[in-house]
Amino acid sequence: MNERPGTRLTAARARWSGRGLRAALAGAVLLAVWTAPAVAQELAETDPPRPVAAADVPEDVVEWFLDAGSQVVTNQAIQVLGLSPEAAAAAELGLIRSVMTWSPSYIEATSLVEPVVPAERWIAPVMSPASDDGDADDEPEVEQTGSPEDSGDAESAAGLADERTVADPAESPDPATEEEEANPGEYLGMLHAERIDNGGIRLQSFVPGAAPARDLASLDSEAMLVFDEVLDAWFAIVDGEVQPADAVARESLAGSISLRDYQFFVAERYAADGDATAEGGEAASAEPAIWTAGILGSLLMLTAAIVWLRKGD
Repeated sequence: MNERPGTRLTAARARWSGRGLRAALAGAVLLAVWTAPAVAQELAETDPPRPVAAADVPEDVVEWFLDAGSQVVTNQAIQVLGLSPEAAAAAELGLIRSVMTWSPSYIEATSLVEPVVPAERWIAPVMSPASDDGDADDEPEVEQTGSPEDSGDAESAAGLADERTVADPAESPDPATEEEEANPGEYLGMLHAERIDNGGIRLQSFVPGAAPARDLASLDSEAMLVFDEVLDAWFAIVDGEVQPADAVARESLAGSISLRDYQFFVAERYAADGDATAEGGEAASAEPAIWTAGILGSLLMLTAAIVWLRKGD
């Protein structure tokens, strides 16, 4: 039986189609094998994603920063910084850190076992997408103008420490005041949160300013952040060394110093502040007594005058 020419052509096409499919599959397999080492090397060289928060930050705090905190940042960027809604929505948080304070035993110079204690507060820098808190060395530094929590008393508090603790210049980071100013749009400010009595998290403050945000973002991710209440300044502890973390702290400490050596200055500073507070409290408590004595004296004089007048009549 003779086959039609069209039938033979269709069969030939089917055979060639099958061969083409097998060849394509074989080529894809070979390509995957050849490129696999390069892809693996590229993945290995890719930096891992940055951590959202330091290891000691509780999960509920992280959730607050990513949810309510992000909304606060957007609102503050519009209302305080004057950014457009689009630019404000693009603002992002840097590494969330726990805030520590000097422990009572460290302040009293009785022990070095636990130099700091948690303050139940947390902080994160706020940045525009253009900034990079992991490569701070590549960015121009800015002049530091004050504490991120400037209460207005920083200068008087700093005056309590007449000494300027000077460490080895070789260990000192370059002061930010000697660098060029940064683009203020890259670092926007700092977001502070605190735990309240019922266990929840709430906003403590949003502090605008590129300088304090840059200082915070440039710290090592493993550094412990310490707030000095007397100086109203930030310090960082890295490998047992105390380092200034803002402009106010740099006025008191140049470079780095061991926790053991720095304890003397902290104890002296807090003792002086305590004495000043006690003197102020004694003066304030004496005022009511003075007023009371004055009123009683006036009443006695008035009573005596009335009695004398009646006797005269």
